[in-house]
Amino acid sequence: MALLVAAAAVAAGVTLLVLNRDNDSEGRDHAAAPPPSKSAMSASSSLTPVADLSRDNSAATQADLQAGTYTVGAEIPAGRYIITTDTADTGNLHIDSATGPFKCNELLGVGEFNLGVASYTTDLDAGDTISWLGDAPITLTPAPTEVRTELTAGNWIVGLDIPAGEYLATANGDWSGNLRIYSADGQNLLNQVVEPSSEPQPIPVSLVAGQRVDVSGVASFTFAPK
Repeated sequence: MALLVAAAAVAAGVTLLVLNRDNDSEGRDHAAAPPPSKSAMSASSSLTPVADLSRDNSAATQADLQAGTYTVGAEIPAGRYIITTDTADTGNLHIDSATGPFKCNELLGVGEFNLGVASYTTDLDAGDTISWLGDAPITLTPAPTEVRTELTAGNWIVGLDIPAGEYLATANGDWSGNLRIYSADGQNLLNQVVEPSSEPQPIPVSLVAGQRVDVSGVASFTFAPK
């Protein structure tokens, strides 16, 4: 298997890696996972429970990945990333955890014919594998930790990414998807399926510091304080 790693010039203190793997040389498909159905795409796994409300993302490095499968820690530094692509069609992003079930199986893309989301934000741990099947590369950008009340597709921690509190959560987007909430020890507290609607119904949620909020299938959820 040929792996080409090109280091671009340092810009604004961020090193850009361009990774390209020709999996066909070993008789394998570009991505390990087939494109998911909407129900499979909406499924989300448990990530490692949060031990404390802190996050150090200093090791994360921007990278472009061509279609293929990559190992975090060997080819990509572990860290928290925003994953995007410029493909006008839809590609399949699949992330397997080194320690448990898969982390992500999401349709990703932009443009008129895209059937997925524009970005996916998640933590990548050493030993995880990323599989991408798409015409254009994906870009992994180190994710800043910023408090917000609109969460795009991905995994988010209450107290780091969104304040604890009582909210009405409303889906934004043209496709069906899921809103999931997990306790700090990984217990599923909410699994809400949302369908496209011109008048989406707000979902009442109570968020406690240390919980994890997963958004999949839809562009984002807006959390309005009660």
